[in-house]
Amino acid sequence: MAWEQVPEAMEWAQNAGANLTGKAMYIAKVAADGDIELAAAATDAILGVIREENVADRPATVQMGGVGKVICGGAVVAGNLLTSDGNGKAIAASATNRVLGMALMNGDANDVISVLLRPGATA
Repeated sequence: MAWEQVPEAMEWAQNAGANLTGKAMYIAKVAADGDIELAAAATDAILGVIREENVADRPATVQMGGVGKVICGGAVVAGNLLTSDGNGKAIAASATNRVLGMALMNGDANDVISVLLRPGATA
């Protein structure tokens, strides 16, 4: 079972740049205008995982540190560095990908796993 530990200072709320309803535990990016959007590529400016979703132009909350929960886009192994697939789900990162964090457990497509969040770096 996935678990999370959220330090209060590791969350950020900002307007959603699109409808993020139903996207809790998906990977978020920060858009050029500062809005929160769903990550859609391993090269996106990954911000963290969506904790509180919302419709466009309303605040959504993203967790950027601590231990969070994320939905897998494919098989991952504990210890893998994770990035985003084209749908905002976690997959294993490769050499030049932006990183969400490190998987703390194994998972398959659509599983919810725990991840040690440290977004922004490259693999």
